Amino acid sequence: MVEKCLREWGMDMVLTITVDNASSNDVAIDYLRRKMKLKESCIVGCEFLHMRCCAHILNLIVQDGLKDIHESIAKVRNVVRYAKSSPKRFEKFLKAVKDANIQNKSLLSLDVPTRWNSTYLMLETAEKFERAFDSMAEGMKMKYEKYWGNIEKMNLLLFVAVVLDPRYKMKYIVYWFNKWYAKPKAESMVEKVRGAIDRLYAHYATEFETASSGASGSSSCVTSDVASSSMSSASDTHDPWKSAVEEFQHHLAQEDNGECKTEVDQYLSETSELPCALGFDILGWWRVNSSKYKILSHVARDVMVVPVSTIASESAFSTGGRVLDSFRSSLSPLTVEALICCQNWLRSTSSPVKLWEAMDEVQSIDEELESIGSLGVGD
Repeated sequence: MVEKCLREWGMDMVLTITVDNASSNDVAIDYLRRKMKLKESCIVGCEFLHMRCCAHILNLIVQDGLKDIHESIAKVRNVVRYAKSSPKRFEKFLKAVKDANIQNKSLLSLDVPTRWNSTYLMLETAEKFERAFDSMAEGMKMKYEKYWGNIEKMNLLLFVAVVLDPRYKMKYIVYWFNKWYAKPKAESMVEKVRGAIDRLYAHYATEFETASSGASGSSSCVTSDVASSSMSSASDTHDPWKSAVEEFQHHLAQEDNGECKTEVDQYLSETSELPCALGFDILGWWRVNSSKYKILSHVARDVMVVPVSTIASESAFSTGGRVLDSFRSSLSPLTVEALICCQNWLRSTSSPVKLWEAMDEVQSIDEELESIGSLGVGD
């Protein structure tokens, strides 16, 4: 199905596909990787194709820890459910809170068992207690190690995205790797991240050179042909001193070309932006510096938009389930799409749609169409 959608959308090149950690998704990703390699429509041999949902991993880690205190959580959940099961019981509960002189603005909230954050909120508002969590922490650590403990099992784009943040770059990765791991392992991990960046850059550089094969200076290091052209003119004038100077200039140009750094080297060697800069726009920074980093800016553009969680897409499907209920199961796909998109736009925080203004606009258009329809054909 994913393959069909990519074909219909005309998406030839795919960098990543973000999925949760179901084993069936591993099979699906392997299938897509083989297909894309055959079509030569993958980037760096589909090395970074599989992006595991970070939110799902975090949920698995916490759920594993909650198993050890499941009995206690179940008791709290049953008490909360009992108190909220009817208005009369809830009123009795509020009276008990008042009689006990409990000063707490938050009220009881029943959790959704599959959402660990709601379970936390339920426990926080129901009762504050301490408990020994040593046995729970061991299970959580094992789950963490399974997905994030070994860099070999992680998608390196998670680290590449940090390096491509102008506020942190490679020094941030080096600092924390050295803080978390022994020196040999830290150095090995840094090399793997740098290798991933270099492979991505090489892939995009090849694509860039192919696209601009007719133009000169397709790489970030442009060599001047002034020396060679001036040498030919020197041969015409037969000036020995000028020929010697221009020959040396040509030698320097070739030497500089041999020592030419890639855009990655240039980017990493320059001073980082202030880490505490408020409202820093990463994509805006790369857009401004795209003329300086012609190839690396394309890498950053694609890496920065990689979704590291499936929450947004799953939320969209949940919304679709609420729109298409048992009473509205015959809506056309076009109508469902319009309803879901309209809801998303109305709730947008970046540029919210002002409903009344939109309705006034629609009404004015309708009136204009009616006036046009009332005119004769000759008019």
